[in-house]
Amino acid sequence: MKQTPLQRWTSLVLAGGFLCLFCVLGSSWFWPKLQAFLALPSPAVQTRSPVDNPWLTLQRLGQEIPASVVRIQAGDQGESTIGFGVIVDPRAYVLTSWTLVRGRTVVPLRVHAPPTQPELGQVSARFVSGDEFSDIAILEFVPPNPDWIRVRGIARHPPFPGQVVLALSDVDDPQIGLQLGQVLKRGSMGARSAIHELDLIGTNVATGGNVGGPLLTTEGEILGICIAEHAAHDERQGHAVPALAADAMVGDLMRFGRVRRGWIGMFAHAAWRKHESQAQSLVAHVDYVVPGSPADLAGLKCGDDVLLASQHIPARSLPELQRMILATLPPQTLELSVLRRNAFEVLTVAVEDQPLLPPALPGEREWGLSLACPQEPVEMDPDLPHGVAVREIHEGVLAGKLGPGDLIVNINGMPTPGLETYCVQAAAVLASRVPVHLQVWRKGESAFRKIELTSLREVGTAAVTSAVSPDSE
Repeated sequence: MKQTPLQRWTSLVLAGGFLCLFCVLGSSWFWPKLQAFLALPSPAVQTRSPVDNPWLTLQRLGQEIPASVVRIQAGDQGESTIGFGVIVDPRAYVLTSWTLVRGRTVVPLRVHAPPTQPELGQVSARFVSGDEFSDIAILEFVPPNPDWIRVRGIARHPPFPGQVVLALSDVDDPQIGLQLGQVLKRGSMGARSAIHELDLIGTNVATGGNVGGPLLTTEGEILGICIAEHAAHDERQGHAVPALAADAMVGDLMRFGRVRRGWIGMFAHAAWRKHESQAQSLVAHVDYVVPGSPADLAGLKCGDDVLLASQHIPARSLPELQRMILATLPPQTLELSVLRRNAFEVLTVAVEDQPLLPPALPGEREWGLSLACPQEPVEMDPDLPHGVAVREIHEGVLAGKLGPGDLIVNINGMPTPGLETYCVQAAAVLASRVPVHLQVWRKGESAFRKIELTSLREVGTAAVTSAVSPDSE
């Protein structure tokens, strides 16, 4: 019997429907059998990444990390834990914070023991080398059982803002636990200096209670080493030295006993200057040039202005210029565009290795203080006296006499409105070995303070010979 067109279309639709139903119902049984028969690879299974499973990541790494971490103990007897270190080499080299171990040749550690083993107690580590500027130190110890040591690898990719990271909990926690956080600022992975805030990784899990511990990726790789310094603008943001920078510094420490950095012997502060075209440019105003330094030999002088963001110096700020100098090693040279008496001049400076004891501004080491060199142009307040700001007071004769923020307004009756004039006056009185009279202004006090010092250049210190007494202007 001949089918009508309608009947033929109906038959085709029904056949197609049965075929689809067969494929759907039979695929779960038939397709794996066919794959096994033909030896086809199984399709990739979509799994959630560790970032999507933060608690599973914490659980897994929480079991792995303790074997790579040591606890730094306080004092020779190791009374309490003050920080952490992370094992980065099969020879039991530990990377930690220089702040935790400075001045110590033997450092007590506590090493993690597997759950089935008895408590190991304390072991002694040898201080190998360290770098104060980057807050990095290396320790070495003999492990009770080398099989218990696990080395953590270093992340070879740069961090990015918002990246999920892990860090140890505070030292007060009796167990080595992990906390989850994120990268707030990526830092500079290739910086050799790593001494400026711009170079450091910013994160909300470098708490100050886990100093020396590793900042980890969700794969368990070391992204940085937590240090004690916090961001100046946000106490909630801690810092970590980038692991790649720390790795490069460790190579220098092991080979040379110190981190090699470039040096030219120039002290400067940031300022705005107009030149003959009436354009305003950001410059590094030179306040002091160390005698005999590369900058001195190249002809750089006090009062010169080094042009920033120029053809020769791409640095757009004074901190970037400082980092560029530190990262340049001999026999390389730097070309500085210098603005002198409204004329530009290019000076070629042969960079040298930074001295073991870098020279300071005149009076800093002799009188036990550090002065502020503004990193950004600062507008002078017309209502305040002009002087040089004290940044820090070290142990010595001026402890308790001066404080951070005080202004040194003159030396031996000669005004010191800026760093350049201060350096001239301080160098002159130190060379003449005459008694030194500092006039100091302190915020909140109506009268100036006068401090009298006797220079003792043969021992590099100074002694206070009279008490601080207010002296009206």
